[in-house]
Amino acid sequence: MRPFVLLSLALLPAPVLADSAPLPLSYQMFEAAVPHVDLELCPADLAGEGRFCRMAMLHDEIHVFAFSEEGDQPMVGFRSWPVERIAAQLD
Repeated sequence: MRPFVLLSLALLPAPVLADSAPLPLSYQMFEAAVPHVDLELCPADLAGEGRFCRMAMLHDEIHVFAFSEEGDQPMVGFRSWPVERIAAQLD
């Protein structure tokens, strides 16, 4: 690694570098980090009372994230589908 990169990593807050318990993915973190579109309805297998869904595309796959409307809005479900499968259903 270049010295600048090492120095930059050294300046990060400790929790980012610490090997600790996993953090739940909140909608606030997701919204800031993942390019996505809002879905009016969740897919049937992710749908539920008090949930909302967002969709992202990456590596020729469609990814749908379900979040709770409660509290910090944690992720409560996730599902991926190959783009080809969806495209075939639209033909």
